[in-house]
Amino acid sequence: MNFQRIKNIGHYFNALKAVILNGQPAKKLTVIGVTGTDGKTTTSHLIAHILNQSGKPTTLISTLNAGLHTTTPNPNKLQKLLKKAVKEKKQYAVIEATSHGLNQNRLLGCNLKIGALTNVTPEHLDYHNHMKNYLKAKSKLFKKVEVAVLNKDDKNYNYFKNKTNPKAEIVSYSIKKPARFKVVKSDQSGNETKFLLQSGRKKANFQTNLIGKYNLSNILAAVAVTRKLGVPWEKIEKAVASYQGITGRMEYLELDQKFDVIIDFAHTPNALENALKTLKRTNKNGQIIAVLGCAGQRDYQKRPEMGKISTKLADLTIFTAEDPRNENVNEIISQMTAGINGDNYLSEPDRQKAINLAVAKAKPKDTVVLFGKGHEESMCYGNEEKPWSEHQAVKKALSKRPQ
Repeated sequence: MNFQRIKNIGHYFNALKAVILNGQPAKKLTVIGVTGTDGKTTTSHLIAHILNQSGKPTTLISTLNAGLHTTTPNPNKLQKLLKKAVKEKKQYAVIEATSHGLNQNRLLGCNLKIGALTNVTPEHLDYHNHMKNYLKAKSKLFKKVEVAVLNKDDKNYNYFKNKTNPKAEIVSYSIKKPARFKVVKSDQSGNETKFLLQSGRKKANFQTNLIGKYNLSNILAAVAVTRKLGVPWEKIEKAVASYQGITGRMEYLELDQKFDVIIDFAHTPNALENALKTLKRTNKNGQIIAVLGCAGQRDYQKRPEMGKISTKLADLTIFTAEDPRNENVNEIISQMTAGINGDNYLSEPDRQKAINLAVAKAKPKDTVVLFGKGHEESMCYGNEEKPWSEHQAVKKALSKRPQ
């Protein structure tokens, strides 16, 4: 018996009730949904930024405003947020959609006009059990859309194309392959902050504050969505150039230190690898010191892979806590370090002490990068959420650093 399927029936009726009680607010908005394993938050925020900068009042519902360790809110909260958006005279709503949220029918009644996919790699398999279930959950976003914006560089492109509403327009984007929206040239500095985009006969030069090839992909998705919504090219170019990024996503901290300190939310193998490869290209004169953990009671399979990726690409990795919940932090770290060849890592289960250690070891031109917590304001130990801030942790570490 599939107990999750039975629970989802309950979720369906709870969502239906929320839609009705709040007056079906999505009918009065143009709703865009963004899903994928990595890049959802950046892409969602960039879409909302472009729309707002172009005079199209937009509300954004994402990881940064949904609540503790949540991206897609429960249906009651979601519908209330959409109702509030209507009251505030918003015309558009951008919703960051997780596989959990889609599987549990939280987006019921959202009347999505456009669905966008960033990428799909193995994640949340503790919940979905199998990759095919994860893909199936993600594909629910595209069942009734009018436009599907899909990443042609992702190996699951054809799967989502075939699962999309047959009446929908498929809009492809790519940084490697022929597509409706594609990068035809980018700078070779390693940070990829200037690039030439082509769509049909139109070519446009873009400049961005976001670094890394993976962010080129996120930008392409946002450009494709906003072009389909009628935003002029020149307004999109200007908005992309002015976008400063978001808290906890490859965020550089300027605290008068003589080395770089970066906070990044990467907590999947794919995101970790992309971030570290970008940093290796952009920082060729110093060492990379990574602080990394894996969440307790989540995705046990990825732990050894995360450990191998970090020790392969970073000069030093300090393994530590990241929301251990009811698991022993030392056991999580042991699983992360299993199978590592080499000794370029340390273990420190206390995350503050791990950050202190990373900062103490850093020399001028080095890069200290903290992975996994990003913007989050709490750390889960047992069943208790305790206040936590990566930003404050860095400040404490710098205050303890020998002068």
